[in-house]
This record gives sequence, C-alpha cells and structure tokens, in this order.
Amino acid sequence: MRNDVWKKIKIATYYFIGIICLGYIIETLLYKFGFEQTAPKIYDNISAAFGGVIASIFFIKEGNKKFDIYLLIILIVLAIGTYFFVYN
Repeated sequence: MRNDVWKKIKIATYYFIGIICLGYIIETLLYKFGFEQTAPKIYDNISAAFGGVIASIFFIKEGNKKFDIYLLIILIVLAIGTYFFVYN
C-alpha cells in the first residue's frame, strides 16, 4: 500500500511537469505566430497542471513506463527550445 502511494506521487509529479511544459509550448507558439497578444508565462499553466495531476491520480491506474519518461524529456527540451525561439 505504501509503495503505491509513492508511485502515484511520482507519476503525478511527472504529469505536472509535462502539462506545464506542454501548455507553455502551445502558448509560446501562439504568441510567436500572432494569435495571442500577451507573452506566455509558466505561472499561467500551473492551475491547469494541478487539474491534470488530480485527474491522473484518480483515473490512471498504470505505473509510468519508459515512454512516459521519454515524452517528459522531449516536452522539457521543446519548452526550452521554444523559450529561446521566442526571446532571442
């Protein structure tokens, strides 16, 4: 039982980071191509990430797989890339 709780916390942390990065990537690209007038901020995506994490805790029954970790790494790299794409 105790390991299941820590496993769900770890998965929720991964999803939290992934949702923030994905939201930032989408908002940055929308800003870059002129669909939004305000520059994106990481802080704007935190509330959506909390909702996604809570949904992942209750509705996702599997543990994380290698694919989930690789997807998270790709999202982080894309978020860093879009940051430099917009601000440089």
